Amino acid sequence: VAALELSAARQSQRGYSTRVDGESQANQHRTVGDAQLLLKPSSDFEAVLRLDATRIDEYTSAFKLVQVRTASAIPGLYAALTPYRYDNRWVSSDDFSYFGSGPNKDAGSVGGGSLTLSWNHTWGSIKSISAYRRVDIESEFDPDGSPLAVLDIVNHIQQHQLSEGVQAVGESMSGRLNWTTGLY
Repeated sequence: VAALELSAARQSQRGYSTRVDGESQANQHRTVGDAQLLLKPSSDFEAVLRLDATRIDEYTSAFKLVQVRTASAIPGLYAALTPYRYDNRWVSSDDFSYFGSGPNKDAGSVGGGSLTLSWNHTWGSIKSISAYRRVDIESEFDPDGSPLAVLDIVNHIQQHQLSEGVQAVGESMSGRLNWTTGLY
């Protein structure tokens, strides 16, 4: 017996907020897909391969600067170190416009796969689950709400994960003892 299942989806939405540099914010562009393959060559063995992936390529969420506390340390330090002023002139009266012009990116991919092998015996069953997952995400945004480089945040996340698990399940003593053991 063999079976294959495939699925894919794409989501796109234009952003509803505009920055001073013309770029939009809060748009969504995501593509996802997954596949599963089942192979069962006999009644006592089966293999299941699963793969999935998600791709994200969009601008950051919409932000609105509502007030600059000019008496706080950051505006004062910025004024002391640069010829520019970070103050309430950058507060927009429009909920959907933003004076920020720094980084504006949410992009990356997440994906992985697993292989599950199952053997059935008269005493019980053995299952092996091997899996791999990777994450690569870049998130960059300008939360200060001004065209000045007061604060820009850049996060780059990379992760790789590999796992293996083996499990045995069975019964002994004429069905009076059910047991499970395994390694991860």
